[in-house]
Amino acid sequence: LLEAQLQTQARQHRDELEALHTQIELLKDDIEKKQELLNYTSSLSPEAKVEYSVQQEITRLTNDNLDLKELVEKLEKNERKLKKQLRLYMKKVQELQAAQAAAQSRDKPELIRQVTLQRKEKDFEGMLEYMKDDEARLIKTLITDIRPSTVSATVPCLPAYILFMCIRHADYINDDQKVESLLTSTINAIKKVLKRNNDDFEMMSFWLANSSRLLHCLKQYSGEEAFMTQNTQKQNEHCLKNFDLAEYRQVLSDLSIQIYQQLIKVAEGIIQPMI
Repeated sequence: LLEAQLQTQARQHRDELEALHTQIELLKDDIEKKQELLNYTSSLSPEAKVEYSVQQEITRLTNDNLDLKELVEKLEKNERKLKKQLRLYMKKVQELQAAQAAAQSRDKPELIRQVTLQRKEKDFEGMLEYMKDDEARLIKTLITDIRPSTVSATVPCLPAYILFMCIRHADYINDDQKVESLLTSTINAIKKVLKRNNDDFEMMSFWLANSSRLLHCLKQYSGEEAFMTQNTQKQNEHCLKNFDLAEYRQVLSDLSIQIYQQLIKVAEGIIQPMI
């Protein structure tokens, strides 16, 4: 019994030691990045240092803004529930009225002729329109409740493409509140999903791919010359018209890096027992 207890303690000690080594490596990487950042900033001119500091402050404020938005979402949750209940009651009233109208018109037969409709060829704009009240449902369907296995047979990174098509429509109608709300809700929802599944390799890799794809779409169709050189003429016509989303691109980039680091950590935990 004593030998078994000693072996258990030894295993716990090894596990704790490995965890500490992993933490030390992460701290080393963090220190190296900070040292590289320090070396980079020291090599900049005074004007460039000021510009770089402003950009870092903008990124920090954007992250703080996302946290505040998350708090506002909690306060708005009850309001959305009440609105949803109201829509359900209105729908029931409409169904009852429709049933009454159908009952009245049953005694009046109408002449119905079969008509064949031919669709004209259409040049699709690559946008999806949604109602502001349906934003929570959109986020829930595309992010909160989705599982990688359910979309494995579809287009890769399908949630990212759908979200970007919604962003394009909000940009097209020049609705800054809609763009800001959708991007903020998307980033916060991804963070919540990853927090609940922080040891799920499949979920981590799925959202790393989708976050990166959404980031790349925002870059490719940003309208900036640096990202338009490899586009076709048609793709350049689909670029964003009204908003500069550089700050959100930076937040998405930081989020992708965080997911990547967590993915590596999960992978290490899987591979270590095999080794």
